[in-house]
Amino acid sequence: MPYLDSKNFETNDPFLFEDAEPLYEVSKSKRFIHYLIDLVSFYLFAFVMGILLVLVGMEFIIEEVNETILGLMIMFVYYWGFESVFGQTVGKMVTGSIVVTEDGEKITPTDAFKRTLCRLIPFEALSFLGSGPGWHDTISKTRVVKK
Repeated sequence: MPYLDSKNFETNDPFLFEDAEPLYEVSKSKRFIHYLIDLVSFYLFAFVMGILLVLVGMEFIIEEVNETILGLMIMFVYYWGFESVFGQTVGKMVTGSIVVTEDGEKITPTDAFKRTLCRLIPFEALSFLGSGPGWHDTISKTRVVKK
């Protein structure tokens, strides 16, 4: 179901978007809560991934791959996997938020891939200190809204 951007919508026709829901972006404080929950969830996810690699006999990946590269790979799988399948990460699930396109549509795996790639930009987290959305939102043309 598409979302309706209530900030930029001007009409008196109630039937124009009869199945649309209002689009309300979440606050920066809620985005910080997402970050904290996702940080804990990421470490649990990485721990489980490590156990699974050992159980299937692929512990050589843990031993051979640089820790930073392995961490980035697991982070990529965490964010891209959750957002492409569910449209939200664990942090967003807990707070009742979801990622949508700027048009209010459900994001695609390609949109989630772009968002996740943008998270790898050095100092990207600092982009939230200014006004407006962060870089991984603006570059991927997505928004985090109340579900």
